[in-house]
Order: sequence, then structure tokens, then C-alpha cells
Amino acid sequence: MDHDVFISHATEDKDEFVRGLVDALKQLGVTVWIDEAAIEPAKGMLAAMDNGILTSRCGVIVLSNHYFGKHWTKQELGGILQRESQGEMKIVLVWHGVGATEVANFSPILASRLGLQSVSGPHVIAEQIRAVLEGAPASAAQLPPAYTHEVPVHYQGQLNISQRHVLEITEWFGPDGPGGSGELRIARMVDLTDQRSYTSDIANVMMTIVPTKVAIRGRVKGPIEGTGKTTRFRLELTDEEYEIFDANSVVQQNLLVG
Repeated sequence: MDHDVFISHATEDKDEFVRGLVDALKQLGVTVWIDEAAIEPAKGMLAAMDNGILTSRCGVIVLSNHYFGKHWTKQELGGILQRESQGEMKIVLVWHGVGATEVANFSPILASRLGLQSVSGPHVIAEQIRAVLEGAPASAAQLPPAYTHEVPVHYQGQLNISQRHVLEITEWFGPDGPGGSGELRIARMVDLTDQRSYTSDIANVMMTIVPTKVAIRGRVKGPIEGTGKTTRFRLELTDEEYEIFDANSVVQQNLLVG
């Protein structure tokens, strides 16, 4: 039996992510080869894996710290890359709890490719995989949407991010709030590319001011300027992301501040 997707993954990532992705793919009508369902006790694991790779149209590789340390996953990866080089298989990379440094240490070649982030959720990733199966180039399916808005960002505290990294800002103060700088002031955010969390020093001081609780996502645009403890850069947003930002940009002032 042929399958649409072969999922190469570490066993430790099954419960946390992979089973949810399998369910989301099946809901979309995508057939999936996964070891626990396809390997028969009477057959060897290597033969079963070979058959799964040979009979699947797309290889989904879930890169994680667990994946990097496994012998079997390296064999699967080699088989998938071989079929891709012959034009017989498409590849979709999913980064699960790892950033650019970890992927580059495992494989500089894979690090040069765009990958989906598991934090996007299994249903979002399943839709992207289906797009690849329907003929969209894998690179196009994995690229973020076009960013059409720019928002100046003010951050005070230790910051270690790079241009084009995807940020999710979970608490922030609007540009018309106290301070009057006209900049978005970050309280808390996560760098989804490198899986790092940040809490702004200046935001801690300003926590008496009502922050938003609606997360917005955007991509870092340089130059990233640092002056003392203050870092400034611009955040590129899609139309949808900008609507969330714009709706929350005027933040209520605290009566104690005025």
C-alpha cells in the first residue's frame, strides 16, 4: 500500500507532537506511514522502514534533540534524502524544540533549508504538508507569508536574537501608552526560531500599567540597534498580525502614573 507521508521522528517525540500531527493529517485525508502502525513483528525494522520510505510521496522529518541522537533516524534521513535527490520524494522539515544552532550542529545542509516550527501546532503544519502534496514547492509552503507592516520595537534587557527570526510577543504596551515614545514596548516574548524566552527589564518596572494579553507574531527586521541596555529594531507583520496589533495599540494608562 502506498502512503502520502512518511514521518521520520524520534520515539520520545511521539506523545508530545507526532501523534497529534498524524491525527491532523488523517483528518485532511492524508495517508501516513508511522512505525508503530506499519511495522509487523514478523518483519525486520530496517525492511519495514525501507518499504515505508519507498512507498511514500513525502518525507516529513521532525528534527529535535532526541532525533539528533538516534541511529535509526539517521538511516531514515539518509534514505529520504536519497529519494529526494532522485526526484522521487518531497521533504518537509519540522523543527521541534530546537533552533538554528542545534540544527546546524547536526546538519549544516538541513540548517540551510527553511523548516516549519512545531509550536505552530499540528493542524497548521498538516495544512502545509497537504499543500506540498498537492504540488506546491516545499520551499514555498514553508516560507512565512509576506510581511507588509513595520512596527518599531523598544526592548530593555538582555536580548540575543537575529534578523528574520520569528517572534511571538505575549505581553506588550501600545505606542500610545505611558512613555510616549511611539514604539511598541515588549513585556514578554518568545523567539520561536531559537526557542528562547525573554522578559523585558523596563516592562517589569511598568507592570503597574495594563498590558495586552493577545499574542502577536512577526519577524525581526534590522538593523538591530543597541544602546546600553536598550535594544531597538523593527517588527514586520502581516495584515492579519497588524490588525491584532492595531486593535490593541492604545493601552489604558494606570491612574497612579497619569
